[in-house]
Amino acid sequence: IVGSGPAGLTAAWQLARKGYAVTILEKRSTPGGYLRHAIPAYRLPQDVVGADIANLTSIGVEIRCDVAVSDPESLKSDYNAVIVATGTQVATRMDVPGEDADGSVNGLDFLAEVANGAELDLTGKRVVVVGGGNVAMDAARVSLRLGAAEARVVYRRGRSEMPAHHVESDDAEAEGAVFELLVSPTEVITADGRVTGIKLQKMQLGAPDASGRRSPEPVAGSDYVRDCDVIISTIGMSPEPTLYAD
Repeated sequence: IVGSGPAGLTAAWQLARKGYAVTILEKRSTPGGYLRHAIPAYRLPQDVVGADIANLTSIGVEIRCDVAVSDPESLKSDYNAVIVATGTQVATRMDVPGEDADGSVNGLDFLAEVANGAELDLTGKRVVVVGGGNVAMDAARVSLRLGAAEARVVYRRGRSEMPAHHVESDDAEAEGAVFELLVSPTEVITADGRVTGIKLQKMQLGAPDASGRRSPEPVAGSDYVRDCDVIISTIGMSPEPTLYAD
């Protein structure tokens, strides 16, 4: 099994229970995937993740860390079957000017740094989180817990269209997160290569799209700049495509 996140661990558990000899290959130095490296400890304590992994190894599952797999097909010479369970580890880019400036990060990298013990200090910083999903809520709450003066969630639709579970968004708001809705980023404003603000464009909701939600449409001439020190992009995640190439 390639990957030790939720899917990989679950597959290993079920297969081992049926008597199969299972090996998990994990590119990081510790197993757990999204459970350990993205979900904040206040939502999922690390000892809980550790206990689940210990349950797996106790029934014979072998976990080999620091093993990066670039070609899953090559494993078929050593194993009877291969399961690719690498998850959605590629963050979607905003694709706006200035996105790569110092102070602009994606939510997965930000949460992984915090989960892995990086000493980030956001004391007094104004943080803008782009997106409306559960990762956005985590990023906003973690920012506040790291001392941010403000964590502002900007989202291109309305509150009822947010993909985040309502409990997560309510909890984020209760902790101090501010929601700025019906806006979309068009540029990261910088000075000397560092974030100083974000340009936002107001949106209005049109006809429903394929997801069933009303499509956000830009309002001409409505751009404005919101001053900030840090921008965390959480607008989507996708699998690593090279692992599934023919």
